[in-house]
Amino acid sequence: VNEEEGDITRISLSNLTVNATSNLVADVLRMDIYDDKALIEELASVVHAKTLGNPFFVMEFLRSLQRSEILSFDIMKLSWSWDTTQLQEETEATDNVIDYMKRQMASLPKDLSDFLPYAACLGSTFSSRQLDTVFTACQAEGIGWNVPTSKWLEYCVSLGFISSLENDSSYRWVHDKVQEAAFSLLPPDEVERVQFHVGEILLENLSPVQTRENVLAVANLFIKGLTKRSEMNEQKCLKVAKICLEAGHTLMISAAFSEAVTYLDAGIMFLPANHWKIDRVLSLELYSSAAESESLAGDGRRIEQYCYEVINQKDASMTEKFRAYDVLITFTWGKKNDYQGA
Repeated sequence: VNEEEGDITRISLSNLTVNATSNLVADVLRMDIYDDKALIEELASVVHAKTLGNPFFVMEFLRSLQRSEILSFDIMKLSWSWDTTQLQEETEATDNVIDYMKRQMASLPKDLSDFLPYAACLGSTFSSRQLDTVFTACQAEGIGWNVPTSKWLEYCVSLGFISSLENDSSYRWVHDKVQEAAFSLLPPDEVERVQFHVGEILLENLSPVQTRENVLAVANLFIKGLTKRSEMNEQKCLKVAKICLEAGHTLMISAAFSEAVTYLDAGIMFLPANHWKIDRVLSLELYSSAAESESLAGDGRRIEQYCYEVINQKDASMTEKFRAYDVLITFTWGKKNDYQGA
């Protein structure tokens, strides 16, 4: 970017001070910072304490106060007002705005809130197609609103949880902490199961082309639910291993070798016990690619493990073992030179 578009100046922004929060509150509520100073400072002190001055959270907290009618517009006075006692009572029960948002989400109709964690599984950004696939499957299981996906999205956008991108074909959580709040609606011991289940939904319902388009998102869900692999049959394990391989190759093309190892290693873990007999090509590709990525990432901890797994296969030809030998020789030669140089 620097070479093509010139120098980049990076500006680090800290959170707002109490005074800056007061100015922001006054500006948002169209109040005079001087004439209404005592009132503004009263509200701003609570807002700052709950948001730590994060501008995004300041705005979200004010919206939450308005939704709960603690903060309201007086049509007769043409100004905003709030109940100080209620403001303190409502906000004392939470330490920060994230906890407050969790409470707001939990207070929504159950049919709406039940689906929020499933949507959170799709990542910080997701396509309407992904969401519709999961939404439809969840509805069939009795989870979520019995309304079109577009209506659910519309409602979540109006609440400020997500925002639309690219002509409503994709969406994003407005902040990673909002996505975190959606996850928190699940009991901790249920998170992994739900992530794994969403991965299964996408695996079963997306076409091969759609799966390739979303390969990192799908693979990531299975990686997060790795301990659930024992519940899968042999064919499904092989299918997930292939998705992890494709995700690894995608990252290798982008030179993200350390990240590629994570997906390739997960693919290896999903291989069934007799994988060399039932799908030797997949096994060779996973181990060889993992060895290459590990080498290119500059981390040699598992290179020998991956390489010898291939080399020790008696039924594999020298051509099939070539990549493993190539990585192992390069790695061994590099270690020898390092030793001599020392």
